Amino acid sequence: MDLHADDYGAGAVGDGGLSSVSPEVADTFSGSSVLTPVAVAGATPACDYCPSPQNAYNGATPSYVFLHTYLAGFPQNATLSETLWGNDNSEMTMPTDLPSYDPPPPSGTGPLLEYYAHNYTVLRP
Repeated sequence: MDLHADDYGAGAVGDGGLSSVSPEVADTFSGSSVLTPVAVAGATPACDYCPSPQNAYNGATPSYVFLHTYLAGFPQNATLSETLWGNDNSEMTMPTDLPSYDPPPPSGTGPLLEYYAHNYTVLRP
C-alpha cells in the first residue's frame, strides 16, 4: 500500500539514512495484531522514493519508503527476499520540460516513475 509515511527516521541505526514522514501512520499499521510488515530479517530498508541522481524525477528530496507491504496470517519471518523493480535509469527518455531545479540526467533517460516498487518473495505457511 502507498502510505506516504515511513517510520525510519533520518540517521537512526539501521534505517539506511531514510527520512521520517508521518511515522504515526506507519506505526499504526506496523503495530497491528492482524498485519505483519513484510521485511527481510536483518535487511536495511531501501528507499523507494529516492532523490536525484538515483531517480531523476525526485530532485533533491530526502529518501523515503512510502510503499509498504503487509501480510495477514503469515509469520514475521515469512519474507525471504526483497528487490526494487524499475530502478534502471535507462528505462525511458525523460521529458525535456522538467523544472530548472530538477533537470534530467545527462543521459536523458530515467526511471519509469517516481517510485520503485518492491518485489517480495514470501514463504507461504
